[in-house]
Amino acid sequence: MRQAQVRLAREQVNRREQVENARLKQLVADLTLDKAMLQDVLAGIMEARRNTSLSSHRDRGGRYRAVRRAGDHSSAFTAGGEKPELQ
Repeated sequence: MRQAQVRLAREQVNRREQVENARLKQLVADLTLDKAMLQDVLAGIMEARRNTSLSSHRDRGGRYRAVRRAGDHSSAFTAGGEKPELQ
């Protein structure tokens, strides 16, 4: 009788572990899918930003050209895109 109770208890523990493992596997699968979907959305957002950023830079054309000199930590802007003499 005692052995039957021990066997039954072990079977119950094993079954609970199987159920918990199945639940955890499903949770990992759901989170993996969520991550993949979010990465796709983020890639789309970044692509849209890149396209918007590139087109806005093209709209400005060569009207102003940023020039950075050695040792200068700020940008100096020149009209018409001429290159200033380097010092």
